[in-house]
Amino acid sequence: MNCEKEKNVVLYKQCTTDDRQGLIELQKKVNFTPVESKDIKALLEQKDIYFICAKRTDGICAYAFTIFNNKVKYVQPYFDNKRVAVFDTMVSLPEYHNSNLQQKLLEISCEEAVRRDYSIIAALISPDDFYGINNFITNGFKIKTIVCYDDKSYYIMYKDLMLCTNKDGMILCSTSTATVCTVMPIAN
Repeated sequence: MNCEKEKNVVLYKQCTTDDRQGLIELQKKVNFTPVESKDIKALLEQKDIYFICAKRTDGICAYAFTIFNNKVKYVQPYFDNKRVAVFDTMVSLPEYHNSNLQQKLLEISCEEAVRRDYSIIAALISPDDFYGINNFITNGFKIKTIVCYDDKSYYIMYKDLMLCTNKDGMILCSTSTATVCTVMPIAN
């Protein structure tokens, strides 16, 4: 395998506190700080936050986290007391914005939500984020409603995870075979 191909191989994994510096470096590279550097360690240690990343040989190229605590006020009222996981944040290097990377991280989060016995996974998506909307739709999400949050409009997109499992709890709705700790090449 040549060096260029090797650089494009990505490992998807659950983040640990050992990944903290790589997460901070990614935020600096993309000039986007949804999570303050001082707060990353605490998020990584919370059991109700599922923090995953995509790593290349030269570092973390994307991360996402999902909240599993049914306390996200901007989403919960729209789902009639169901257990709702919230895919909260996604950050990636610009060269991965039009790749399948977000789809893979989203799929892994959906699988984790099923494992944790959540019936819905939801997210806020800007109506201007065409790539994001397409990635969510590709993963079986639908638009629930539009809401105003922090003076901006967002779609609440959701996926009914009860449609994704059989009577034995097996996940049926994955769009690929990606799982945590699977090494897969990223399409250019």
